[in-house]
Amino acid sequence: MLPMLLLVISSLYGMYLVFLWLEVQEFKSREPIVQASDKIKLLICFRNEEERIGPLLQSISSLKGGREFDEIVFVNDHSTDRTIAKIEEELSGMNLTILDLPKDVQGKKAGLMHAFNTYPNSRFLLTDADCTFTSDCLLTADFVDSDLCAGLVRMDGSHSFLSLLQKVDWYAQSFVWMAHLIKGQAFLMSSANVLLNLKNLDLDKLDLKSKYPSGDDIHLLRNFAKQDRRIDAQLNAYTSTSVESNWKDFWNQRRRWAGKMHIYKDWPTLKLFALIGLAQLAWILSIALFLSNEMGAGLFFSIFMVRLIPDVMAVRLISSMVEDRIRIGHILLIWMIYPFYLVLLQVSSIGSRPNWRGRVYS
Repeated sequence: MLPMLLLVISSLYGMYLVFLWLEVQEFKSREPIVQASDKIKLLICFRNEEERIGPLLQSISSLKGGREFDEIVFVNDHSTDRTIAKIEEELSGMNLTILDLPKDVQGKKAGLMHAFNTYPNSRFLLTDADCTFTSDCLLTADFVDSDLCAGLVRMDGSHSFLSLLQKVDWYAQSFVWMAHLIKGQAFLMSSANVLLNLKNLDLDKLDLKSKYPSGDDIHLLRNFAKQDRRIDAQLNAYTSTSVESNWKDFWNQRRRWAGKMHIYKDWPTLKLFALIGLAQLAWILSIALFLSNEMGAGLFFSIFMVRLIPDVMAVRLISSMVEDRIRIGHILLIWMIYPFYLVLLQVSSIGSRPNWRGRVYS
């Protein structure tokens, strides 16, 4: 009875991924809608990024083509290093503005709201201080006439096990939230490549100040959805960031991400989390039953295949869109241990206080 239940759960999970894959593939084939005359401001919040912001500044300087940012806006979250001096040196001659957060507020959500209130009715392209642009980003991006338009983020790194784990993990997440954004549904997203239109937007309802110190991307998307704004995805231009270089920083980052999951309380999202969680547990139990001779090889192989093929299709699709083809062998290597990693991560995030860039998050 249990082995058949595990097969049913795994099959439902596999069919769900195939459905999302078809959504992304269909969207990918559409013609981009470019509005070259739009004025777009670049918005970046930062805190003590002197050692990491150099590649971003160089990529901004190298942007080419007939489109350019109307203004480049940085929000300083109480930095104590030379980040500001580095920005001013690298981007001298550009239309540059640096806003300082008031003393009584901190964090990226506060930084975003400070910029939104300073420039109401503007269009912003949001990214992070540790990201970079491709040189033709503004030429290839399909900035549709929407209120929020999110794009993909590439993970740059080596072929080490730690790098591959982060890449597969990130592209798997990106696949799910991109497919839902294509359908206009508010789900996960990265705020490192988001076009935001504040025109006629009620900033009071967008207020990102909450009891959660992290999760600016989640709050931004959810509050946009509450105002019945148009949400879209764009696939033709991506930003890039680097994988974490050591296990400690990687684990702290992922525990901070996992700690945001309780913010979602709506039934459709909870059902999705339940399906993904049950699928991971089903795979772990399948391995245990197979090794203990409680499950036949045929049934185990069936569960293996209904999970493997859709997972590989999903990761390969997203990685190809950001020109980062991951070998199937590498995906298989990570995929074998991925459910164990997810379960351990979710359990370890309960009540955790990860330290991220000098701040402790509850």
